[in-house]
Amino acid sequence: MTWDFDGVNGLPDTVAGWIQTADYTGTVTFPVVYSGAFTNFTVTGDVLIDGGKWTHTANDAAQVYRLRSTIGGDLSIGSSGSINVRYMGYAQGKYPSGGQLGVHGGARGDFTKVYGNVYAPEDIGAGGANYAGGGAVWLEVVGAVEVNGTITANSYETTNSYDDGSSGAGGSIYIRGSSLSGSGKITASASQGTDSGYGASGGRIAIVLTEATTLGFSANSILAYGGNGGATGRSAASGTYANGSSVFTEGFVTDSLGGGSLVVTGLLTLITIR
Repeated sequence: MTWDFDGVNGLPDTVAGWIQTADYTGTVTFPVVYSGAFTNFTVTGDVLIDGGKWTHTANDAAQVYRLRSTIGGDLSIGSSGSINVRYMGYAQGKYPSGGQLGVHGGARGDFTKVYGNVYAPEDIGAGGANYAGGGAVWLEVVGAVEVNGTITANSYETTNSYDDGSSGAGGSIYIRGSSLSGSGKITASASQGTDSGYGASGGRIAIVLTEATTLGFSANSILAYGGNGGATGRSAASGTYANGSSVFTEGFVTDSLGGGSLVVTGLLTLITIR
């Protein structure tokens, strides 16, 4: 279903609570835009996603849609539930002005036109030559966040043999809550390059805890991997993961031709993996 707040079908942009039971297997699409009439979906109480998934509308050549929600209570995602904006970013062959194919949070070969905010990421991932990038999730939760399922902003997953830069880059995930716990995964990773293709770069993830002083969630399950290159292509750099004032680079990959580089704009940081 599409939660289309357009003033016609009567669906509100604010509700008191939200429950998706474990036997629900459908998808709820929120056409939330960066600017316009429906910029945020608000739940004043708790949100439970035990089954099915939340997503946003797919983007094309411009950054229009993302999944942004403000939750006044707790957010709980069960093992069969997800927030999934995989390949909802820039479409095939599309990327932001001044950007490059398959580049978002890290470099891809000699392509280093990274973009986005490390501490408050909100941008969708650049498309690749053949596939779309990852979408964007922005969650502001007053209470606790528990993720036993997945929150995913990966690019399109492919194993086909295409040339240079076929995959899109990972997207963005921002989570603000009193605490974060669970046994699930939070990912904004890129797919793999194949044949002569370069891997695409990872996206960006930021976690902000307003009360807890430690992360009750495995850091190994928060991933912004860059994609491996193909047989003759080079691997790409990971994106970034920020937790408070610390910035981490997750999952660097290397091959015989050398990996990519992490380029963080604003922090004047350049790390080259050889």
